[in-house]
Amino acid sequence: VTSPSSPTEAAAAAVRARRPWLWPCPMPLRALRSVAVALLTLASHQARAQDVRQPAMAVDTIAFGSCNKPWKPQPLWEPIQRMKPQVFVWTGDAVYTNGSALEDLQDAIAEQNARPEYTRFLESSGAYVVGAVDDHDYGVNDGGKDAPGRAGRIKAFAEFLEFAQTRTGLDYGNKGERRAGGGKEFPERDGLYSEHLFGRVKLILLDTRTHRDGYPLTLPYWVTKLRIPVLRKCWGTVNTVLRVLSATVYALIEKATGRSLMEDGDMLGERQWEWLEDTLRRSAEAADKGGGGGDDDAAFHVIVSSVQVFTTNPFVESWGHFPRARRRLVELLTKYRPKGTLFLSGDVHFGELIDGSAGSGAVRGDSVVEVTSSGMTHHAIKRPYIGGMVLRVIKHFSGHRAGKDYYAAGTNFGTLHFDWSAEIGPCMDGNVHDANGDVVLTTRVCSKDGGRDVDWLALHESRKLGMDTLTFGVVLAALSIVLSILGVTVLRLCCGKTNKFKQN
Repeated sequence: VTSPSSPTEAAAAAVRARRPWLWPCPMPLRALRSVAVALLTLASHQARAQDVRQPAMAVDTIAFGSCNKPWKPQPLWEPIQRMKPQVFVWTGDAVYTNGSALEDLQDAIAEQNARPEYTRFLESSGAYVVGAVDDHDYGVNDGGKDAPGRAGRIKAFAEFLEFAQTRTGLDYGNKGERRAGGGKEFPERDGLYSEHLFGRVKLILLDTRTHRDGYPLTLPYWVTKLRIPVLRKCWGTVNTVLRVLSATVYALIEKATGRSLMEDGDMLGERQWEWLEDTLRRSAEAADKGGGGGDDDAAFHVIVSSVQVFTTNPFVESWGHFPRARRRLVELLTKYRPKGTLFLSGDVHFGELIDGSAGSGAVRGDSVVEVTSSGMTHHAIKRPYIGGMVLRVIKHFSGHRAGKDYYAAGTNFGTLHFDWSAEIGPCMDGNVHDANGDVVLTTRVCSKDGGRDVDWLALHESRKLGMDTLTFGVVLAALSIVLSILGVTVLRLCCGKTNKFKQN
C-alpha cells in the first residue's frame, strides 16, 4: 500500500474511506474519478516545479469573498473573473465542513479544490490567491484558541492556499509577500496572519481565530461533534443565542455597575499584536520619508479581518464582543495613521458598508472604513425558519452603516479598483457586487498625506453592541425554535424513527 503523494490526494482518499456516500457511483466511474485526482495532483506538482516568478507589480483590481460551501453551486466565479482581478482574497470561510474533526476539514478542502468552477477561475484568471482564516476554515463553528489540533488545521488551510497558487502558476516573489515568522512555511508560526505588498498596496491579513479568547457562554467542543440528525444543524444557532445572552447580561451589569466584564478578551495574541505594530510602524516611517520609503511606502492599507470590526449588531461575531482588543487596534491606527485605510470583512452572510463617522450625523462620501462581503454560495435571508427574523435584525441594527439601506442581502462578492491617475491622488473604489456582477454598494477611499481623517478612538467608543427589546425578543424566539427542534428530535429518537446517530 502506498501513501498519498499530496495533501489533495490524501484528502480525497479520506473522503472515499470515511464518507463513501459522497462517492455514490459505480466502479467504472470511481476509476475515472481516481484518474482525475491523479491528473490533478500531477498538474499541481508540475506547476510547483515550474515556479514561475513575476516581479512585484502594481494592481488595478483585487477581488474578495467569503462564506463558500463546497457542495453548493458556485456561479460567482464567472462574474469575478470578468472583473479581471490580479489578486483574490478569501476573507473567511472559504470552506464549510460536515463535522468538526480535522478529517472533515480535509474532506471539505479536497472537495473545494476539485470544483470545476473554482479551478477554471484559478487557471484562467491567473489571480494571486491569499486568504484569512475564519471558524469554518478551522472546521469548528465559532471556534477560537480552544479549538483542538490547531496546528493541523492551520497546516490544512495553508495547503489549500498553496494549492491555489500552484494552479495559477504565479509567484510574486519575496517583494510581493512578507509573512510573519520570516519564512514561507505557514505551520512554522503561531497563526495565519500575513503581509502582502502589491506595488503601493499593502494587504494585511489578520488571524482572528488562532488566539481569540472564548465567549463566556458557548457549546463545548464535544457537543458540536455529536452528529444528531436535524439537531446538529442547530449548533450554530445555539452558539449565537448563547453569545448574545452573555453579551446582554454583561451589558446589563455594565449599565448597573459602570464596569465592563468583557474587557479582558483578546483577538490576536501578543505575538500577532507585535507583528501588526511593526507592519504599521514601517509604513509610517516610509511615509515620513516623503515617498522614498521603499516597499513600505504604501498608498493604501487594506486590513482583512474575517469577522466585522465596527458593527453594532450583537448577533454576529465581531470585535465588538472584545472591546479591549478593538481599543488596542484603534490605538495602533491612531498612533501610526496608515494612509488609505480600509477594512475588509466577511462571516455574516450579507454585504454592507460600515461608516467611519463617530456620531449619527450626515454621512460623508469618504467616511466608509469597512466593506463587508459575505455569502458566495448562500446568504442569511434564505435560511430556513429564521430568514425573516434575520432580515429584521439586519435592518434594525443599522447605526453603523453608511446609510440605513447600505446592505446587500443576496449572494455577493467584493472588489477593490485602484485609480492611480486621479487628480487628487491615488483613489480606491470598494464595491460589493450581486450574483450578476452588478455593483450594488460602492464607496471611494483616497490616499492622502498623513492618513485618513478618521477619529479611530471616537469611532471605537461609539460602536458598542446594540442591546434593546428587539435583542431580547429575537433571543427568546430563537430559543423557542431550538427547543422545539430538540423536542421533535427527541421524540423521533424515542419512537424509533431514527435508530442511531454518529459520533466522531
